[in-house]
Amino acid sequence: MNAFVKNELVLPFKPFTLSEVMRIAKCDSSVLDGFIEEHESMKVKTGDDGWSTGLDYMQTFAVFVGQRYLDEGAEWDRASPVVGYLSMLKLETLQAEMRAGRAFPVPKALGLDLNCIVKVPDTPLGRKLDLRKLITEYDGRVHASTIIK
Repeated sequence: MNAFVKNELVLPFKPFTLSEVMRIAKCDSSVLDGFIEEHESMKVKTGDDGWSTGLDYMQTFAVFVGQRYLDEGAEWDRASPVVGYLSMLKLETLQAEMRAGRAFPVPKALGLDLNCIVKVPDTPLGRKLDLRKLITEYDGRVHASTIIK
């Protein structure tokens, strides 16, 4: 019997600094501070080195999406619950939802009994806020912001 051994490189967790989050999300400090203050799920994390602090991948993605909602004209009361919901999700959960064809977040705060991700509304705004599109753009910004120049 052949045993397959999978080798994985495990890197220490290094959070995005708040400056990196603002650059990636193209938001100002008042927006970032508001999201952090409003949501327990947005607590700043400490890196594995014991001293670096910031936000993880999904928290930063949540800020990116929240800023996009604001850019598209959403009021704070619409954008902020989306940030709270997305910042609680695990990347694997979001990826599974997107594979199932669901890519539009509907947080509990908007009137439902639970947080969920639904199919993208067939509207111009729905297509602009499609999480599949946004995560591709976000990953490009993350990559561009972390390359040593």
